[in-house]
Amino acid sequence: MKQYMKTTMSVCLLAIFALIAACTAKPVVGREPSSTYGRAKLGEAYFFDVSSLNQAEVRLRKYDLKKNEDLTNLERDLQQFLVEFKNRKDGKTPDIEQQVVALDVKAPFSKFKLTEGNLKDAAQYMLELYNRVRRGEISKDEATYQVAQVTRAINLMYMEPVKGKYEFFAFPVHLARFLSAPSVSENYKGQDPDLKFLREELVQEKDVSKVDFLNDYRFKEIKGSCQYDKAKRGFGVHAGFHIKCGDYGYKMKFGNEEYSGPFNSRVYRALGYITPHINYYESLSVDYDRRLLTEFNERQVMNFKVTFVAIPVYKRTSKEFINPFDFINSFKMKDGSLVDARTAQSLLVNKPLVDVENITDGMIDANFESQIAQVIFKPSTLTLKDDPVVGEELGPWIPDDFNYRDFKEVRGLMVLAAWTGNFDIRKDNLRLMAIPDSKGKKQLRLTFGDAGSGLGDAAGTKRSGSTIEGMEWEVSSVYEDMNQNDDRWPQEKEQQRISLSGIGNLEYAKAFSRIKITDAQWMLRKLCQFTPDQIKSALISSGLSSAETVLAQAKLLERRNKMIEHFKMDEDFKMSCYVPVNRKLNYDPLKDKLVTISYDKNSKATFAPDRGHRVVDGHLIGASFK
Repeated sequence: MKQYMKTTMSVCLLAIFALIAACTAKPVVGREPSSTYGRAKLGEAYFFDVSSLNQAEVRLRKYDLKKNEDLTNLERDLQQFLVEFKNRKDGKTPDIEQQVVALDVKAPFSKFKLTEGNLKDAAQYMLELYNRVRRGEISKDEATYQVAQVTRAINLMYMEPVKGKYEFFAFPVHLARFLSAPSVSENYKGQDPDLKFLREELVQEKDVSKVDFLNDYRFKEIKGSCQYDKAKRGFGVHAGFHIKCGDYGYKMKFGNEEYSGPFNSRVYRALGYITPHINYYESLSVDYDRRLLTEFNERQVMNFKVTFVAIPVYKRTSKEFINPFDFINSFKMKDGSLVDARTAQSLLVNKPLVDVENITDGMIDANFESQIAQVIFKPSTLTLKDDPVVGEELGPWIPDDFNYRDFKEVRGLMVLAAWTGNFDIRKDNLRLMAIPDSKGKKQLRLTFGDAGSGLGDAAGTKRSGSTIEGMEWEVSSVYEDMNQNDDRWPQEKEQQRISLSGIGNLEYAKAFSRIKITDAQWMLRKLCQFTPDQIKSALISSGLSSAETVLAQAKLLERRNKMIEHFKMDEDFKMSCYVPVNRKLNYDPLKDKLVTISYDKNSKATFAPDRGHRVVDGHLIGASFK
């Protein structure tokens, strides 16, 4: 009761403060990215007003794709855009600081750079759609649908990666959605349109039985060291940067996705969804470059703000200094000796890294720096750039746009997310790509730009990745519910619903809020194609220790077992998929040997390392486990 009274008093005081602030403070006028995604509609397209391309404010123009006149105007404007693009690239038109603004000019989006490669790719793709219609290769309806998709992807690039602005009294709704779990029901009346081209954009059918997780997703061997390329300047909480290793470029990433990134990318790709190629590295050497330190905190800032009558009453920013030495094992000196990261920090940086935003050139000791040859990093992941499977990025996509949420391939994603623990399916991690087919013709694909979060706690407020001990044994549950109603589903009387209680998506989407039982069954059938050995193989090739592999495999199998029960699968299916699991299992690599996997007698067995981990009564034990 005391805690309740204290909470109530805090809310009341905050409300009073907000009211005073609203009445006395002057509105702050300034440019900020739009937090309102809205919902894209079929038949509408928004592209840049070419008459404003060389002005400080680049405006958007709306096109009605049902009108031939607007279709003609859009084709003309796309051609003019490419002319301006070439002029800017060739230096005929000087670069100026520009901003994309909405149609009414009141909600500026973000900084605009005409020479961004994806803008050129998007314009060229749309113009090719016009040509394909003229050649009779695709229908006009399919082409206009894709035009709407591409222009929406462009617009979304200029909006924040996650919604960052909330009105005071609407914030509890956001919080409730953040903490809510999707539900599955037999009575939901969701549609499932028969648009083959759209289904093919999202998922390609594959024979999972032929997937070899040990060999199919490995990079070519990296010999020697790699070189620093550039900083990570996009959004995201995880530190990282770009490197080059021989002829290949990679995105190097640190943090709590070192296992889940490689695992999820393998699972998603095996099921026919497109996501970048990610591999785990226990240790990687990069030739020393000062920018490794001075550009380590160049990520874009995400701002969170609560307002009362447009007056800010609470602000928070993601701008937080991350110490690069936390992810470094040691420095290899030119004389061949090794210096551990903490010792090197004290010798290389002449100022305590407290209350700083970044390491600057003036903080570096040039004498010690001149002796460094390479930096040896702790565990990380590498994402292959210029991956032909992924193609050219055009911009983000949102599950609630157009009629995406009417397709089981979209709605069923939450079942896959619950199984893997991927709680971060949001705009900034979803990408619309143009991928060449076997004949070289580019095709649109709705892909996962980042499916990295997972293999940890995927619900509640403290979500985590790559924490096998934090994984729940069950991610679905049955509950009673009566008379639910919202703007999509008619009022209905339910006896039972199934909650995906083990998943809470960071960004609320109506497409994921309610799922048909047939959607869940469809995805579960796909998950049941994985054999226990394939799951073990995917875990081993993702970097887990032997004990982590044993426990994670057991939890993934048990999650699947409970879904079979909750999703009311038939007995024949249960017999083919169900695998008995001991939740109180014990495993000690010193007594039970390391976990290995091989597909035939001729292949060399691959083992998962020890790392001092054990499993005792179904729990991960070890001095250094996360």
